[in-house]
Amino acid sequence: AQAFTQSSEDNVAALTNAQFVTRMYTDALDRKPDQPGYDFWLNALDTRQATRGQVLLDFIDSDEFTLNELDLIATQIADLGDIWV
Repeated sequence: AQAFTQSSEDNVAALTNAQFVTRMYTDALDRKPDQPGYDFWLNALDTRQATRGQVLLDFIDSDEFTLNELDLIATQIADLGDIWV
């Protein structure tokens, strides 16, 4: 995760901490950040209590991410069922 956040892929490494946190919310959770959560993660990065890799892992290990992914998978399975009928 840390190597990904430092890569030039998708310009993740060039983002400010604020942009990175916003990106985690939009890409991982498919929503805008809530203010308390945004402040928490930005502070963790700015004070070096967490690395970007740790933040990324925390986002994709969250219940919210898991539920979003399960909903997406269920939708895709349903769509496949429509194709096969």
